[in-house]
Formats: sequence, structure tokens, C-alpha cells
Amino acid sequence: MIKTPLKITAIALTFGLLGACDAVPGSDAWCEKMAKSDKTSWSAEDAKTFADECVAEPAKEKIDDTMDDLQNN
Repeated sequence: MIKTPLKITAIALTFGLLGACDAVPGSDAWCEKMAKSDKTSWSAEDAKTFADECVAEPAKEKIDDTMDDLQNN
């Protein structure tokens, strides 16, 4: 039988690890989180991912939508 302090420690570690899961880089949730965070704490990889996925890709999609609208009118 496992002793109670060991059970509590195991449960705490499990919830701690699950709580550490973060938004997937490039996802909408990640982009929102990064936009609100201090830019000086970003890694180079974070900055590249933010530029690619949170700035360039949405801009490209908006341009594509606009071009589709113009072609359909």
C-alpha cells in the first residue's frame, strides 16, 4: 500500500505537469498570449514563429479573401 504523503506528491506532480502544458506555438491562443507578453522575454524562435504565424499568415489570408471578393464582383 502506498503511503499517503507519497500519494499526495504523485497527485501534485501529475496536476503540475498537466498544468504546464501550454498553447501550441502558432495557434490562435499562443498568438494572443504572446501579443500580451513582454517582447523582450521572447526567444528568437518565438519571434520568428510569431512573425510567420501571427502576422504574415493572417495578412496573407486577408489579402486572399480580398482578392476573392474582387474577382467575384
